[in-house]
Amino acid sequence: MKKLTAILILVLAGFSLLNAFEGMAPSKNGADSSEIVVGSGNEQARVPIDLYFKSSLYQTLYYPSEMQGLSGLITGVKFFSDLPGNLSDIPVQIWMGTTSLPNLSSGWIPASQLSLVFDATLDFASGDQVVEIALDQPFLYFGGRNLVMMVHRPRGSAHSSSNLFYAQTQGSDRSRNSYSDSAQYDPQNPPASSNLSGIFPKTAIVFEPIESGLLRGTVHAGDGFALANALIEAVDTEFSALTNYEGIFDLHLPVGTYVIRATASGYPPQTAQGIVINSGQTTYQNFVMTVANSDPAQTPQPFALNAGPNPFSSSVSIGFELKQAQPVKLDIFGLRGQKVCSLADGVQGSGSHVVTWDGKDFQGRQLPGGLYFCRLQSAEGSQILKLLMLK
Repeated sequence: MKKLTAILILVLAGFSLLNAFEGMAPSKNGADSSEIVVGSGNEQARVPIDLYFKSSLYQTLYYPSEMQGLSGLITGVKFFSDLPGNLSDIPVQIWMGTTSLPNLSSGWIPASQLSLVFDATLDFASGDQVVEIALDQPFLYFGGRNLVMMVHRPRGSAHSSSNLFYAQTQGSDRSRNSYSDSAQYDPQNPPASSNLSGIFPKTAIVFEPIESGLLRGTVHAGDGFALANALIEAVDTEFSALTNYEGIFDLHLPVGTYVIRATASGYPPQTAQGIVINSGQTTYQNFVMTVANSDPAQTPQPFALNAGPNPFSSSVSIGFELKQAQPVKLDIFGLRGQKVCSLADGVQGSGSHVVTWDGKDFQGRQLPGGLYFCRLQSAEGSQILKLLMLK
C-alpha cells in the first residue's frame, strides 16, 4: 500500500477514467466538481472503520433518494471523525458498486461484485476532523440503483474505544459490520456471522457531474428464447452491460449518440445505429439474434474458445482456433459488463492461439476474485466464455 494522509486534496487531473468523458455533456450547473452530504451525524459510532479492534469489515447502502440526483464520476469520499489522539499508518481499503437489493438483510455483497476504489494507509489527526479520501480509481455512478460501499481495515493494532466517527441510524438493515482481534477478514468472502443494523457514517461524496440517460432493452434468439449474459456495448467507449436471465439489460450512458452492439455466444453480432441518449430519459432498443443463414432450426455452432485452468487463481490460458488470418479482439469483462482488460486486438494468423491472462486490469492492477467474462470476436463469429478467478 502507498502512504496517504487522511487530509487529501482531490487532484482530478491524471485519472485515466476521466479521458473517457472528454467532449461529453457537462453538468447544468457548470461546476468542475460537487459534493453531497448523506446523514446528519447526530451520533458517534465505530463505523466505517473500527479502530478499537485489530481488524474490521463494514458495508452500507446509500439510496438514490439520499444521493440528491447524483449522476457522475465519484472521485472522493469524506468521513467525519472524533479521535482522542493522532493515529498513523492505518491500512484502509474501499470498494464501491451498485445493487437493486433494498437492504443487506440477506447478507453481504462480496467485494468480487464491487470495484476496488481505494487501497492505502491513512493518518488520522486528533479531535474533530474531516477525513478526506481521494479515490485511487473513480467510480461511475448514474443513479437509479443503490450505491454500495464496503470498507475494510486489515489486521493491525487495537486502539482506544473512543476513536469514533460521526454517524446516524436509519432503519435496521442497510448496514453490516464485523470486527475482531483475531480474524483476518476476506472481503471477497465476507464472514457468515455479522451485525445487521441501520448505522452508517455521515458521508460526503465528491463527484464530477455528468448528464446521462438510460438505454434499456432485451436480447432474444429468433425463436423468442431469452439470451442471458449477452454483452451490450456502446461501440468505441468503455460502457457495457450484460443481460440478466430474462434477457433484459440496463445500460446507463452519458448524453450523446451511440452505435450499440449486442454479442451472444454463437450468433453474429447485431448493431443498432444512431441511438440517442437524452438527459434523464430512457431509450429502448431490443435485439433479435439469428444465425447467418436465417434457418431457425439450425443451432449456432461457435468456433473453438476454451480456457484452463478454470477456475484459476494466478493465471488462465485462453485458447482459440482460426480457419484463416483475420482481425481478432479478445477482451475481459467484469460481472457488471464493464471491460477490464484487452488481451488481443489485431490480425491473427490461421491455426491455434493461446493467450494468458494474469487477472490484472488495463493498468496492471490485480483484480479481485470473482466471475469474469472472456469475449472473442473475429470474422468467423463471436463467443463469450465464463472465467472464475479464485483469491
